[in-house]
Amino acid sequence: MAKPATQRPKLPSVGRLGLVEPTAAADLERLEWNSDAHVELLWSLSRAPDADEALRAMVRLADAVGRDWDELNQALL
Repeated sequence: MAKPATQRPKLPSVGRLGLVEPTAAADLERLEWNSDAHVELLWSLSRAPDADEALRAMVRLADAVGRDWDELNQALL
């Protein structure tokens, strides 16, 4: 049974974001972009010409900056 509109989750699914790579959910988890605080950022990601490539780039960036990822993540928000 479908949930009423008021009970739908605010956080979009990977499919709704246009992400088709099998690793997309894990990549979002890796970036800690799995909370309602990141909804606007996720929709921005989905508007990239290739959302999967944009997500992979963000994962590579997070890996490159290491411990400074939290600071960059806050700046992105």
